[in-house]
Amino acid sequence: MNDKNLFKQVSKMAFLIVLAIVACRLTRGYICLAFGLAGVYYALTNKLGESLCFYLLFPFLAVVNPMIIGFMPKFAMITRLSVFMMTSILVLVALQRKGRHQLPLGGIFVFLTVALISSMGGWFPVISYLKLLNFIVFIVGIWIGTRNLQRRPKDVFLLRTMFLAMIVVLVLGTIFTLPFPAVAYYISLKDFFVSQGVDVAISKLQEGQVMGLLTGMCNHSQTLAPMLSCATAWLLCDMLFLEKKVTKLHGGILFLMPILLYMTRSRLALFVLIVIGVEVYFFLLPRLRLPAKLRSHLNSAMIIGLILIIIGAILSEIQNRTVSRWLRKSDDVALDDRTLGDAVIQSRMSLLDQSLHEFRRNPLLGSGFQVEEAHPILYEMGLITLFSAPIEKGLLPTMVLGETGILGEIAFVLFLVAFWGGCKRKHLVVTFTLFVILLATNMGEATFFSPGGAGGILWMLCVVGGFVIDTMMRIQKGVNPMA
Repeated sequence: MNDKNLFKQVSKMAFLIVLAIVACRLTRGYICLAFGLAGVYYALTNKLGESLCFYLLFPFLAVVNPMIIGFMPKFAMITRLSVFMMTSILVLVALQRKGRHQLPLGGIFVFLTVALISSMGGWFPVISYLKLLNFIVFIVGIWIGTRNLQRRPKDVFLLRTMFLAMIVVLVLGTIFTLPFPAVAYYISLKDFFVSQGVDVAISKLQEGQVMGLLTGMCNHSQTLAPMLSCATAWLLCDMLFLEKKVTKLHGGILFLMPILLYMTRSRLALFVLIVIGVEVYFFLLPRLRLPAKLRSHLNSAMIIGLILIIIGAILSEIQNRTVSRWLRKSDDVALDDRTLGDAVIQSRMSLLDQSLHEFRRNPLLGSGFQVEEAHPILYEMGLITLFSAPIEKGLLPTMVLGETGILGEIAFVLFLVAFWGGCKRKHLVVTFTLFVILLATNMGEATFFSPGGAGGILWMLCVVGGFVIDTMMRIQKGVNPMA
């Protein structure tokens, strides 16, 4: 597909995504039930690409800024019902497609079995069971639903277009929010909206009394940052492995990414960008089948780009203390007497202590899947429900240790080994690469098991998105995955 046709197809899909957001706002989210039924209909009529596009749409809508999409009180329930219906049909349809070309996700069910056992003696077993069911439905949907996609080239191309369109809406939508601080910096100002009003909140932001954490199209800066990071990695892989050149679409969006990531003030984003750079240079480029001259140009471009980034960082640090403000997450660097190490890890220490407390309560099996000690009390007070009990936990390894103990940690490591081994056997280079990025985004705030929150869209971008690129490469090469 040439640049012009690609741009045209992506523009159409992006327009449809925007229409879906508008429809959600006008109907307070009830239109999502129709989206679910449409996904079921397309699956039953053997239009797998369209059905999976609706499947991808739900986790994207779940993280859209409420100032844009509106407040949708029944969205979580409608989404769970729709995803369950679509998963059931996608599994039935996928079982009819012969072959073994699928994501190597089977090992995760060993961990989930341990999580089920640990939850029996956890903080709040019923909530753990429901969250386990929600995650299993999500995983089965993407695992079985994408099986043997190489037999459906048009559907694979449609899914690739969907991913590109979502990234375009995410990036351009975020830029379009910048003239509207109440939307762009929603998470920084929302506490002031009720107490002091929108005008006062915006004036505080403009005067520097409130740190501006860019929220943009998303419901939180800590959602926007990992989404942009994963989108950056996906775009690079799509450009390197499928386009094999810098298109205007890819290049233009990638140029904007570092700027928007800095505006989120997320230190996690900086970490993930470093991981992306290391993976691309040391893992992806050696595996690209490119002419020697083009490979040399790419290597030179990456080295020059790195040098320019370092020089730019030094100059901006000297002039505006930009790097210090990013790492310390504070505009008042002069009055910040913390060491750099304390500034970086301080906000996550309490979450680390919480996970270790859960681990010490039951070292072998932990304290239950995706729950915390306060949940029983919060439930009695009516502040949470069985279907909506949010948590905030830090590093993924310590979260797994606290929730499922030593047995769960071992089972999770075995899943990672099995996944990476499966990617190697199946030559899923991009899937492997982006899965590492998914894990990297969980080193600041663990969303790995939260398909109803930021975790859902990150799984889609990294795991499903990576699998789509790998499958397209197979189709382009004419490789028979049954061989």
